[in-house]
Amino acid sequence: MKKFITTFILAITLTISGFATGGEERKCPTTEYQTYHENGNIRIDGHINCENQFHGTFIEYREDGTVWGYGEYTDGVRTGIWVIFDMGKSGGAYVAEYENGFAVEAKRLEVAAVKTSESPDRLVNE
Repeated sequence: MKKFITTFILAITLTISGFATGGEERKCPTTEYQTYHENGNIRIDGHINCENQFHGTFIEYREDGTVWGYGEYTDGVRTGIWVIFDMGKSGGAYVAEYENGFAVEAKRLEVAAVKTSESPDRLVNE
């Protein structure tokens, strides 16, 4: 269920961030950027621009391969919505909105507030 909710939140975030760019063409192309944990699992998956700055959607992973969080960078600065997953007892997530690299609003979401029905493509409220 966590994987489904993670995928659902990621899809919404990517859709919103796609609209935010306005479809403008970049003069500074991006290149794939990945780093790995010592055990070989991916640590960071994203892009860098021609000035070696993080740019675009980034997904960060824990050493065990689970998603730690994801969000957007614009020319090396955190922007837009970032989601950080809590691996604690509650299993919730933190959602923060960034402007110019600073969090301007943050909320905690509880995963228990949403559960899947018999059909995995439908969400229902408890």
